[in-house]
Amino acid sequence: MTIEILLGCLVSYLAAQIIKNIIDFAQGKWQPKSILSPGGMPSSHVATCAALSTGLFLSEGISSSFTVSVILMAIVTADAIGVRYRVGIMAASINKFHNTRHETRVGHTPNQVAAGFILGVIVAILLA
Repeated sequence: MTIEILLGCLVSYLAAQIIKNIIDFAQGKWQPKSILSPGGMPSSHVATCAALSTGLFLSEGISSSFTVSVILMAIVTADAIGVRYRVGIMAASINKFHNTRHETRVGHTPNQVAAGFILGVIVAILLA
């Protein structure tokens, strides 16, 4: 079952990145650097962690590996919504007042994180 868990993580990450780029393209915001950039809808980091936790749960039930993966997912989610999102807001303010071009799309809104979570769970279930 290990390969299915790994595939679930990889497919979740790639699916999130592809969806992000499709959304950016549809909104006229796509750039070549968007291919692997952080931020945006859905969160690829959270999708990957959700696929890992779901895959471990389906494989092992509530185990020590599953527990560690849930803790990792909580840390990644808190970072995406909290720290990285606020860094993006600060970068936008700095760009506005100092005429610079710092990256502003580095974090996620709660909806982007929720979408990443749902995507990761669905992919892990489909590949289980």
